[in-house]
Amino acid sequence: MFLTGYHGTSNKSADNILKENFFKPSESDKEWLGKGIYFYFNFADAYEWINSESILHSVIKIDDDEYLDLDTKEGLNICRKAIDMVIKYGVVINPKDKKMAQKNQCAAMNCIWKLSDTIKVMSRSFPREPKVIEMIMDERPLRKEFCVKDNSCIKFTQIIRRSDIRD
Repeated sequence: MFLTGYHGTSNKSADNILKENFFKPSESDKEWLGKGIYFYFNFADAYEWINSESILHSVIKIDDDEYLDLDTKEGLNICRKAIDMVIKYGVVINPKDKKMAQKNQCAAMNCIWKLSDTIKVMSRSFPREPKVIEMIMDERPLRKEFCVKDNSCIKFTQIIRRSDIRD
């Protein structure tokens, strides 16, 4: 399977990534899909992300069983098991503490990465903007992001400079 991903970054970082042929994985304990290299499926989402100076267009090659889509029933079941495991080991869930919630989310996703010797890419959709009011149905548009665990899956990358794009 081939995935096309878009990674927004600074011009300097984009140049370094191309020169070294290596993306530095995020090691933050607040990453929502765990530690790894983040891409959007959609170019416009990477373009909007913090007004990136450059967008890296990459092709990722993996086997079908190396991809976990957390929007699917199977993906959600695996996610639920990881969350249960994190809670079992003493993590206190407090939805009002956003920083702790981010760390808990990251811990659960890192648990999935550690327990699987096959998964190399995880993806999930999320709302484009924060929830403003409570509604029966959430009608906010979604964007989908994926996290790559292994640089060797990234087979091709090219730079698209923001300055070369006409708005």
